[in-house]
Amino acid sequence: MDEVEQLQFQLKYSLGALKPRLVEVSGNDNLHSTINSAAAVVSSIQFNKHFYIPQNVSSIFTGRESLLEELKHAFDISSPLERNHTQRRFVIYGLGGSGKTQFYCKFAQDNREK
Repeated sequence: MDEVEQLQFQLKYSLGALKPRLVEVSGNDNLHSTINSAAAVVSSIQFNKHFYIPQNVSSIFTGRESLLEELKHAFDISSPLERNHTQRRFVIYGLGGSGKTQFYCKFAQDNREK
């Protein structure tokens, strides 16, 4: 479970614990509506269920921020018209063991919801 999923779980748990206590607090409609709004937002978060990274990113993966940004911009499509009619490719090449797979796995992990 990644950090975002952990935070979502913790928030759902906390909101679930607060709701029964709201019965004890009377006359504060703003508090009720705020907690209900937060619960609605948390329940509406959808994670990409078909997302799979072939291997975990190494905990010692560092650097390559400029290349990760370049790759992100290469796949960044701004207009809806472009989204439907374009295909983008980005090729990484290098010697075996130079970190190509780690690089792509890191990119996939960082951009899961895009």
